[in-house]
Amino acid sequence: MQPQIITTYRTVFVILDKTIPWQVRLVEPFFLVLGTAIAVGTIMRNRKRWLLVVVVYAVFLVMTLYISGGAAVQDMYERGKDAYRSGQYSIVEGTVTNFHPMPYSGHEKESFSVNGVQFSYSDFILVPCFNNTTSHGGPIHEGLRVRIAYAGDCILKLEVAASP
Repeated sequence: MQPQIITTYRTVFVILDKTIPWQVRLVEPFFLVLGTAIAVGTIMRNRKRWLLVVVVYAVFLVMTLYISGGAAVQDMYERGKDAYRSGQYSIVEGTVTNFHPMPYSGHEKESFSVNGVQFSYSDFILVPCFNNTTSHGGPIHEGLRVRIAYAGDCILKLEVAASP
């Protein structure tokens, strides 16, 4: 019979504590003001091209909303939090194996496995899930004992073994 390992964990991440980055909240208003200023300035200089300016401005706004995706980001955060609150997640507990850190400059995701469940993430991807890589101060490393609550590929809660 195998001895049972009793581990005390310390929570290092829970999705309920993560807020939408302030930069996301400012993208749409910034481009709205910038686009309006450009459109008004162009129309004031050359009134004959007002229709062209309005069309370009409309395309500019649509592209801004599409690129920034502010509403989509907020929805993604809420869905992640709802999954955690309602218990719609799985839990895996064990030792971090197959750890592959992300380089400081990015260009690839950090990844690891726990009892056959694979996780990957990056600081450079906007998600509500845990995404703090080791190269940017994150806690994950080979051999670390963890307990993870996850839904799909989203880490909703990360607990690491407390030091004795």
